[in-house]
Amino acid sequence: MNDPFHRHTIIAFSLAFIISSNITAQFTLQGNLESGVYKSTGDFLSRENGLLFAVEGKLGYKLNEENTEASFELRARPEWYGLNKKLFSFKFRLNGELVRREKNLDWGVNVTRHLNRIAGGSVDIDYDIFAVQANANFYWIENMPFSAAIGYAYQNIASSSPLNHDLILWEVKLNDIFSPFFRAGYGLYIEKFFVEGETIVNNTNINETNTGYRAGSELELNYLKDFVVNCQYRLLFLFSDDSKFTSNEHWIRLIAGKVLFKKISAFLLVDYFLRSIKEAEEPGRINILYSPFNLENNISLKIGYEPSNNFELYLKSGYFRNDFVYKDYTFEGWNFLFGIGISR
Repeated sequence: MNDPFHRHTIIAFSLAFIISSNITAQFTLQGNLESGVYKSTGDFLSRENGLLFAVEGKLGYKLNEENTEASFELRARPEWYGLNKKLFSFKFRLNGELVRREKNLDWGVNVTRHLNRIAGGSVDIDYDIFAVQANANFYWIENMPFSAAIGYAYQNIASSSPLNHDLILWEVKLNDIFSPFFRAGYGLYIEKFFVEGETIVNNTNINETNTGYRAGSELELNYLKDFVVNCQYRLLFLFSDDSKFTSNEHWIRLIAGKVLFKKISAFLLVDYFLRSIKEAEEPGRINILYSPFNLENNISLKIGYEPSNNFELYLKSGYFRNDFVYKDYTFEGWNFLFGIGISR
């Protein structure tokens, strides 16, 4: 294994365990089976109805000592669309985190690796994403902690039109604690990116690049008392020589839920973005202007029943959209799933 990013990933995860020597450790194991139906409305598998089957497994490990926490989580999820396997998706994620708590200061490092594969019909794409980020929280002002982060990430998309994307990010946020149950955060996000890939001009593959910035503001709200709400919103503008000034992105992530009865709960889950990236000159280069790392839109409602702490039955339904980047394909539609969750 000669890839330096593979080595860096292993080193970062190992470092988290070495630093935490006198520790208490805890394993978590979770499995989910989901089955249901989907209806597609996008330009890939358009107007298709079929069965959807998914399996998800998650393994977690957490270590604690007095002022240090280290953890990692491994998650894998294959999905099959249609009885004749019209589309197959496999998602693998490995995440490791180290957090150190000092007086008036918390700092940490987070490392993530994503491997995604989508295959079916005329599509055969592999996504490889690596990210590392350093974070710090400062508690210098009472009820107004301040946080800062810096990170690096890359994405490689392997298809008939390969594409590579590197970025460096900076983020600062001021948090306002109104009460033990409600807090808000106001932040600034800046990203410098470099995209390299192939475009097709007059039936000829041409390698092209684009360099630029994304910057904007973000807002976060957290409420935890009679019900749970966590909402994050980000408005970013894209600046590069090949894009117009008005290019922008709206992104919202929402988790809202409430325990309805003793063993029944309902949750609304939203991970949604709207991108408007406008080319300054030549048409047909939208993938070179910017290659998003977040390729999935989801809006779903989940109703769960937990007869015990280690077992759950649930219904989940909602809207989904996957942007393949490749040829501007999108796979979107609606699904209705029945699921079983087991944990220990």
